[in-house]
Order: sequence, then structure tokens, then C-alpha cells
Amino acid sequence: MRTDILQLPLRRALVSVETAKAALDKSEDQILALVEDGSLRFAWNFSSRNSRRRLVRIFALSLADLANATNHQPMELADAIKYLLPGSEPALHASRLASSWSIGGTHLADLILERSLEKVRPGRHATDSPLISRASAVKFLTLRRLS
Repeated sequence: MRTDILQLPLRRALVSVETAKAALDKSEDQILALVEDGSLRFAWNFSSRNSRRRLVRIFALSLADLANATNHQPMELADAIKYLLPGSEPALHASRLASSWSIGGTHLADLILERSLEKVRPGRHATDSPLISRASAVKFLTLRRLS
């Protein structure tokens, strides 16, 4: 199969290590080394506090820039966070964060329960997504940055 002709758009702001492995044809250890040395400029650890293993998510623009030898990603953390948390509303839907961050809703609920993220309002109905404080999401991303 000719993989050199494949061009797949990344529709999420953050991607898993598995996605990065496939995009760069590297092992997990090699991807994590690229995170640690800053070659992948923005990456975060989304694991729960009591987890023994990191849950790494990589900024899709960092991955694209490394794969394509381009420089379209923001240079500063604050700008990357603005990209990850668009808009200016003080609260964000948890389901939207989970999707954008490429983590499961249950995992996001765990982050809320451990108070890594602040829930400002539960969903209005049983099936509604709770609202998360923008300030707590910014703080979380600031503290959990790996690279």
C-alpha cells in the first residue's frame, strides 16, 4: 500500500500517542522522546491523579508541523490554550472538552471528581453535559503540559 499519498485531516485539537505513532512511523518511546525534547512542542498528561500511567495527548498542530516540516502552531502556551478552548464563555460543556481533548467522557468525569476540573453547573437534564469552568480548564492545561 502506498502510504505516501495518504493525507488525512486531523479533526481534533489533541491526538493520542497512537495517532502520532501512525503519522510519524515511530514507536511509543520515540514519540514520548519527541515530546520530552520539545520536538512535539505541545503535549499534556490527562491521566487521573492516582493513575500509574500517563495519558498523553499531543497538540495536532505540533504533530502536523513535525510531520510536514512546517511551523503553523502557536509559539506560546497561552496561545495553544486559546486554540484548545475557543471562545470566551466562562464555562465549557464537558462533552465538548472530552471530544476536543480526545479523552472519554467517563475519564473527564473522573477528572471532575478528583477536582482537577471544576464543574460549575450540572447538566439541566440527565443526558446533558455538565459545564466546566474555563479557568479550571486553563489551569489544568497549564499544570499538565509535558513539553
